[in-house]
Amino acid sequence: MKSQAERLVYSFRASRVKRWHTHSYMIYEDTVGHHSHGVAMIILILHPDPPASLLKAALLHDLGEKRTGDMSHWIKKANPELAWTLSDLEDVALKENLHHSLDSMLPNEYLWLKAADALHAWMVLRENLMCGNNAMLEVYQRLTLDIEKKVQGGWPLEILSAMNDLSGNKLWYDF
Repeated sequence: MKSQAERLVYSFRASRVKRWHTHSYMIYEDTVGHHSHGVAMIILILHPDPPASLLKAALLHDLGEKRTGDMSHWIKKANPELAWTLSDLEDVALKENLHHSLDSMLPNEYLWLKAADALHAWMVLRENLMCGNNAMLEVYQRLTLDIEKKVQGGWPLEILSAMNDLSGNKLWYDF
């Protein structure tokens, strides 16, 4: 079992893993720490009664990427076997280093986690587009369609509602 100090160092370093590293033209750096916080906030704001276990999963869900790196969603989607292997490696890293696993999540919690994860990625892409980074337009459009399809398949409606509210909202320009 890892000591408290070892777990603290692991989580600190894991939170600094870069996301979107295959897209060298992203305007803002996005790390696992930024992302995990964003996913937790999306759940906290949109979920009608977020259980502590879901918020904990949101904060920890990608920390296993310290071992694997952040693999592109589209690569994992095109290679399901690779996706399962990476997921297993990341879960082992979570268990070994933080004594946590996503295996115990309830099905509804898992849907919320995946949906909030996607909405955060969508928000990062939207912000890049609003800052003039049109290189991300195709990825943004594909993710928008993917989220819409998954909401039809059972993801929480609150995710699509938030995405629609954010699409035309002038708040993006006020901060």
